[in-house]
Amino acid sequence: MTLGEGKRKVYMLLDEWSSGGEIAKDKDIELKMIPFFDTAQKRVAKVERLVSTKVIKRKDGKTVYAMPDDFAGLVNVWRDGTPTKRYRWMAGKLVIPETETAEVTVEYYRIPETLDENMSDDDEFEISDEAAELLPFYVAAQNLLPDLMIDYTPYLLEWEKMLQELERRQAQRCGSVGFVNTFYRRG
Repeated sequence: MTLGEGKRKVYMLLDEWSSGGEIAKDKDIELKMIPFFDTAQKRVAKVERLVSTKVIKRKDGKTVYAMPDDFAGLVNVWRDGTPTKRYRWMAGKLVIPETETAEVTVEYYRIPETLDENMSDDDEFEISDEAAELLPFYVAAQNLLPDLMIDYTPYLLEWEKMLQELERRQAQRCGSVGFVNTFYRRG
């Protein structure tokens, strides 16, 4: 979904139409939309995770490597194309032993880039179209929040309901993860 499509859906939810059937763009609403879309996209990205990688090439004497600014959590560390648990984490940084010479790839969850006023209506959200369908409900609710005459709660409740459904679908896609205790297992 593009920003322009998202804005159009917000205007539809807010019933902002002119007598000719066109969207009557409101300057106040326009100014608030991008920050609200940014907040909503970042919240949705905590459910529908965005995955990125960072390649670390060892440098002489360096053992501690900071993660990128958009780092939101570790997925896996790869050494020569194979997942490994060989490295340690210290204060959110990867610690690589001095003796290590292999290239290391860190696979991580990332935070979407911050949306700003430089975005055009043709720019797409970083989350999937399925997840982006939630965003207009959050933006509409936030636009109505200060309005004493119109109740914002139906849009906020729909946002929360859709977010919970997205969480359920994500859990089903990932499957349940279980662990087996083999320490006390015989044989």
